[in-house]
Amino acid sequence: VDGDGLFGQYIYQRIPPLGFLDDLLTQPLVQLFANVPFSGLLLFVALTLGTRFNFDMPRAVRFNAQQAALIDVLLIVPELIGSG
Repeated sequence: VDGDGLFGQYIYQRIPPLGFLDDLLTQPLVQLFANVPFSGLLLFVALTLGTRFNFDMPRAVRFNAQQAALIDVLLIVPELIGSG
């Protein structure tokens, strides 16, 4: 969600139909995410702790959820560099 507008703009400029699909399909979720206070923190905690010891989930799903949480943290670094 964080990188969609910031990093996705380059591919959307080159492939306009992809940008339209992104606006159509993900924009309601992005608006909801932006309007709920502390939604980023809640999503991070849910992905990190919710999948950590849940052995009912397939291993690949747990790995991908952990990877998504790590990428979310790593996307903060370019934002800090760009704003500073």
